[in-house]
Amino acid sequence: MSAAQQLSTQQRLLGYLGLLPFIVGLSLEWGTLDIAGVSGLWLFETYSACIASFVCGIWWGAVINNTSNNTSNDTSNNRSSATLVLSNVLCLLAWVSLLLDNPIVTLLLLGGVFFVVLVLEKQLKPHRADLQPYFAMRRQVTGSVVILHLVMVMDVAISTGA
Repeated sequence: MSAAQQLSTQQRLLGYLGLLPFIVGLSLEWGTLDIAGVSGLWLFETYSACIASFVCGIWWGAVINNTSNNTSNDTSNNRSSATLVLSNVLCLLAWVSLLLDNPIVTLLLLGGVFFVVLVLEKQLKPHRADLQPYFAMRRQVTGSVVILHLVMVMDVAISTGA
C-alpha cells in the first residue's frame, strides 16, 4: 500500500478514540457511577446521537463532492438524492430516540442507525484509492459501535429487569 493510501497516525488515532466515550459510558453504567450527575447511559446515548449526526453529515459532504466532480446522470442523481434523504432520516431517528422514555428502545434505535450506516457504507466504493483505508477504518469503528450498543442494551435490560 502506498503512502497516499495509508491513514495518518492522527487519523487512525482520532477514529479509534471516538470509541472512548462509548466505552466510558458503558463502564459508568456497569459501575452505576456518574460524572457530575450525568449517568453513563445518558452520556452513551447523547454521544451516540451526536456521532450518528456527524457520520450522516459526512454523507452530505460525499454527495456534494461527487456531484461537483462528476458528470451526473439520472442513476447517480437518484442515488445522491436517496443518500441525502436517508442521512436526514437517520439523523432524525437518532434525535427522536433521545426523546423517548424507554432506554432500551432508545439504544436499539441508535444502534440500528449505526447498523444501517455500517451496511450502507460497506456498499460504498470510494473512487479515490486514498479513501479506501479511511472507509475500512470507519467500518471497523462503526461495527464496534454497534456491538457496544448491544452490550449496553443487555446491561440496561439486566439492571432494570426488563
